[in-house]
Amino acid sequence: MNIIRMFPERRILEAKALFGRTLVRQARMTDPADLTLTAEAMDAVHDAADELLEHAGDPRAQGRVVASLNPQTRLVLCMWVIDLSLGANLAKRAIYAPMQVRG
Repeated sequence: MNIIRMFPERRILEAKALFGRTLVRQARMTDPADLTLTAEAMDAVHDAADELLEHAGDPRAQGRVVASLNPQTRLVLCMWVIDLSLGANLAKRAIYAPMQVRG
């Protein structure tokens, strides 16, 4: 999977295959403004994204990467995969607040 070159609809299909429909639904319903992330949390998301890229073309290895993540990292990574512009916006805010999902 080379998610960066995909059209948004294709990224959603790939995200469903990688994260499951339930998490993709949750990611699409979560308002990024409701996320408060630490720099360390965003580093974890970035590291996980790097691991996914390292295993491009190997869905099983990518599935193992996703399965090894904590739920919050998995959610934010899924959101980032669906909307690649999201990562930069979240990273900017990560410096200021601890990781939590308000709701």
